[in-house]
Amino acid sequence: MIERFRLWARRPENAGPLIGVAARLARRHQNKRGVVRWISRAIQRLYDVEQLVDADWYRKTYPDIALAGVDPALHYLSQGWRERRDPSPHFSTAAYFAANPLVEESGANPLAHYAEFNRHFDWRTADGHANLPLARKKWRRLYPDRPGVLFILHDFGGGSARFAAELAAHISRQAEVVFLRGGADAAEISRTEDGLGSIRYWVPSELDALCTKLRQLDIRRVVVLHAVSLRAYLAPLLRKLRLPFDFVALDYFCLYDEVHLCGPGGRFLGERNLPPANWIEDEARRTLITESERFIACSHDLANRLAALGVPRPIIVAPPPEPGAPHRFRCWPRPIRDGERMRVLTIGAIRENKGREVIVAVAQLARARKLPIRLHIYGDLQPAAPDLEDYLAVHTEQGAGPLASAVCRVWPHLAWFPFQAPETHSYSLSDAMAHGLPILASEIGAIPERIAQRANSWLAPWDSSPEEWLERMLDLRRLGFSSPGVRPPAEQEDFYRTELLKL
Repeated sequence: MIERFRLWARRPENAGPLIGVAARLARRHQNKRGVVRWISRAIQRLYDVEQLVDADWYRKTYPDIALAGVDPALHYLSQGWRERRDPSPHFSTAAYFAANPLVEESGANPLAHYAEFNRHFDWRTADGHANLPLARKKWRRLYPDRPGVLFILHDFGGGSARFAAELAAHISRQAEVVFLRGGADAAEISRTEDGLGSIRYWVPSELDALCTKLRQLDIRRVVVLHAVSLRAYLAPLLRKLRLPFDFVALDYFCLYDEVHLCGPGGRFLGERNLPPANWIEDEARRTLITESERFIACSHDLANRLAALGVPRPIIVAPPPEPGAPHRFRCWPRPIRDGERMRVLTIGAIRENKGREVIVAVAQLARARKLPIRLHIYGDLQPAAPDLEDYLAVHTEQGAGPLASAVCRVWPHLAWFPFQAPETHSYSLSDAMAHGLPILASEIGAIPERIAQRANSWLAPWDSSPEEWLERMLDLRRLGFSSPGVRPPAEQEDFYRTELLKL
């Protein structure tokens, strides 16, 4: 029954009813978007596998299938792979099992495994094919009536991937976005920021083939979001495409290899200690700065700092188009009773530049003074501090569920962000704002422009000592985590919908 359902769900025409079922199912769960997204991706994965089956070749090679009138893709996915049949002349089921014995032992469909994981390693079939030509041929845009826009970004995930995904959704009614995620020796084009349903091209040997495919997709404009992992071939790619392109600066990559402006200890070097920005000798950086049609920064602080560091051109400021406008959410202070332990939440993958050393030091200080306070981290703390569990708790998404569940469980009185480097936006801050939490954060980078006028939000010098941070938290407790704010400013013109797509 499960197998029949999966085969039914594989077909694109059944995607709508299945999403409806998922939505009804999701009403019983807190993470509604997560359930729908998971099922949508499952359908997309199955559909991607179907595209790798050459139906005409399958019928000619296996006459019994043609005589039976069975759909080739349906037969291969349900039974053919178990009979060691091949889905196309470019994929050998037996050879794939021989090269990946663990796949055979697990009972996984070899073509499905290839479709999901081929971008993570270079696997070649017995006849030397490095990728499936049929997959490249069939890969197409879903909405050819809309102008095509290519987003170029690295393959590390993180804030850049979230920005790309939310921007693509924001302009989805005006344009169709194709993603190009680049690594050191390969580039993938896909329909999602995380590479789902992607096809791979080896670079620089297949750079011409990649450009040919992008022309076939009728791409009209290129938007470079981050190129740290594909800088070796970024400039040749842009030259070969001969398309207008914009550059959106999300950090300081266009000037420095250390994109957070940190020293060896993970803390901000300071304005006077930054080395000269020698971008002229770097081909990728020079191309982005001098040849892009528009240079865009995601915050005023980033734009001002880039200009001060030597970017010799006008910079357009366009904040990320976050769904739901978290800066307009109302902040609700949680009441705290006498003797109740104060709960402080920090969100994100906490490293040195996010304040890891400060957080651990504050927890140690609270334990030494036996203060009624406990710090909570939703995300990750590296390196960990297991000896501080009673004063510093770490909640992962796997263990605590989505952020909304963790917030309801912890019920924090305060969100704390002791950033040690200039943040250019901070999606962790956005998540705290979207959950209506009072916020205490470092006065550095773009943080002041985001929360300076927000109610129940406070700034402190980024280089405050652990003692000063702790005293500030205790002061806020005495205030009841409440302070007046000002009315949110009027919404500015939506640059990404009105200006970005002008071709």
